Amino acid sequence: MGDYDCSTCGDKKEIRGCLEDAPIPIFELDGKKYYRCPIQIIKQDKNYHEINSYINYYNFLDKGFFLEKGGLINQSNIYYEVMTFIMQEIERKTSGNK
Repeated sequence: MGDYDCSTCGDKKEIRGCLEDAPIPIFELDGKKYYRCPIQIIKQDKNYHEINSYINYYNFLDKGFFLEKGGLINQSNIYYEVMTFIMQEIERKTSGNK
């Protein structure tokens, strides 16, 4: 999420939409404009803790660590599907295929 870190946002909270909608869009995703901090949007989701866990799992995968002991075949199907989705989205966004 770029440089969006709630602990260091400081005086940027108003313009980044941390507490309420920002005066201008903060980011755009699939053609939809968002006026709130991306972290705040995720935190409002009823599945926030699960989403946050998978993002953390991806960070470990990116460093070469699987969730479960063993190789790819030893990982759960949902873990595989979510990690694949995250990797595809990152590739799509970084390759310019928005």
